[in-house]
Amino acid sequence: MKAFIGKHISEVRMIRVLVTDLGNVILRYDGAAGLARIQAKSGVQNAAEIFSKLIAELGYGKGQTESKAFFRRVKEELRLQMSFEEFCTAWSDVFEEDWDVINLLLQARVEKRYILSNTNDIHWTWIQQRHSKMLSLFDGAVVSHQCGAEKPDPAAYQQIVALSQRRPDEHLFIDDLPENVEGARQFGFDAILHTDLASLRAALSERNLI
Repeated sequence: MKAFIGKHISEVRMIRVLVTDLGNVILRYDGAAGLARIQAKSGVQNAAEIFSKLIAELGYGKGQTESKAFFRRVKEELRLQMSFEEFCTAWSDVFEEDWDVINLLLQARVEKRYILSNTNDIHWTWIQQRHSKMLSLFDGAVVSHQCGAEKPDPAAYQQIVALSQRRPDEHLFIDDLPENVEGARQFGFDAILHTDLASLRAALSERNLI
């Protein structure tokens, strides 16, 4: 594998591990559609705002609240007319595999490929059930509700290093959020802000990974 020579000629990286986010990288994510379904069954007008605050307050993305307990609180606060199963479907049926991106990442000349995602138990259960073929193409996944840390917390990136057993500078991280990309760089990863397929292809090519 060729070393990646960055903008500064003295900086040489050997990328051995590719790490990708889920939502809006390998899975298209339409969060607004899920929130609209929840709003339609809610007895309050600002359901989306309250819902987002509850996720943070209850630490749901870090696994600090069990799913049915989370739902009970959401149902109460939003005056929600939905069963737990209906809620899970309404909130989770928002993902679509992006095979152009997935296939591009599979072409990368690396030793391992991992997923690092800020998610939650309900979404992750849905993804595992409906996107298992796609998940099987990766060597592993670190998800926030299981490891207790959300990007850009350094602890999230450390989980990947523990899994890969490689130095931070041997990792390339891809995410659609600038703060997560910056967090990865601060941790020592190389990182790409994902915006579109052509830019991603160019960034991988610059690093001699495809």
